[in-house]
Amino acid sequence: MQRDARDDERIVFYGFLDPDALRQLYSIADVAVVPSIYAEPFGLVIPEYYQHGIAVIGSRTGAIPELIEDGYNGLLFPPGDVAALASLLQMLSSDSKLLNELSKNARISARTLTWTPRPEARRNI
Repeated sequence: MQRDARDDERIVFYGFLDPDALRQLYSIADVAVVPSIYAEPFGLVIPEYYQHGIAVIGSRTGAIPELIEDGYNGLLFPPGDVAALASLLQMLSSDSKLLNELSKNARISARTLTWTPRPEARRNI
């Protein structure tokens, strides 16, 4: 992936970042993309974006659609569909009202997520 993007100055691969540097990047981000092609069971990155008011465009696979309510706190696209992803990015870049609404709802979504295991899950630990 890095090899494919090496000539595109718009793309930066940061690698590991300390928490302060990561917070700085979150503060300037408009949208995050989670383009998984495999059915991930659950990733913490989407709730983390939500905590910073960042709307997420994610692929419709695994647990991603359980976290992203399409049109409310983010947008969904079919896994591997580059044209659909590009279309959603273009749409958000030209519709600041929609982006602001998604970002506002992302913060609301972050408040509704809980990190406490359900009581029945604790018995299985």
